[in-house]
Amino acid sequence: MQRRVTAGVRAGTGLAGAVLLFATACSSGEDGDGATVAGKGDANAPQVTVNPGNGDGKARPEAGVVVTASGGTLEQVTLTRKGKPVEGALSADKTSWRSRTLRPSSQYRVDAVAKSPKGKTTTVSSTFSTLKPASKLEITDVTPNQNEKVGVGMPIQVTFNRAVGDRKAVERALEVRSTKPATGAWYWVSDTQVIFRTKNGQYWQPNQSVTFKARLAGVKAGKRTYGVADTTRKFRIGNAHIITASTKTHRLTVKSNGKKVKSWGISAGAAAGS
Repeated sequence: MQRRVTAGVRAGTGLAGAVLLFATACSSGEDGDGATVAGKGDANAPQVTVNPGNGDGKARPEAGVVVTASGGTLEQVTLTRKGKPVEGALSADKTSWRSRTLRPSSQYRVDAVAKSPKGKTTTVSSTFSTLKPASKLEITDVTPNQNEKVGVGMPIQVTFNRAVGDRKAVERALEVRSTKPATGAWYWVSDTQVIFRTKNGQYWQPNQSVTFKARLAGVKAGKRTYGVADTTRKFRIGNAHIITASTKTHRLTVKSNGKKVKSWGISAGAAAGS
């Protein structure tokens, strides 16, 4: 499967990191599935549900955090780990918010505010911990190196510390961004190594920047196996120096950044004078 590598920086649409301001109604409790629910006691106030619920000690990292509001819309959502905001996305109708995957063996806090059409507000908080994985998936090596300048045909090679069971889940966590668009795909050469190459017959466009991100924290890569950290690698593509040889024309051509530099005849294995 070919994937288009787009230019630009991925931007979150969530409200992570917002500061809670003021609420006129506040209540909370636990429902049957372990979620925290606030706003049940006031018919005019919106009801807010947070999953995982308060006190959960084995929340699934791959499920992230989901906050929903009924009878109103979400005004603010803050998810933090060690006091630092965690990104998430707010739905178009502002009735739900979902975080990215979470780090295993970590403590989190989520605070949310919702407002009804009549101006009533509800606040809710939940503090929970994610489960401890039996095995940790980590990246042990990425090629090219950080800030390295490479040729237009250079692949991205990622090596893991253990075999990857759910390759699709891991691939979804791997991002490649280039300042000049390209098309490429991931290819697994073994259970522990995957390579990104540009489409056959195409190369990286010259003189540009490429950023590789592995958003592995919280990704379930196999039975009780989770990614524990994200990885970012930036490198540059230099000039394009491409040599082509034709057995039909018996010519070898050298091009630099798309412009022909030199061309000369070759035998291509044919006997002299034939």
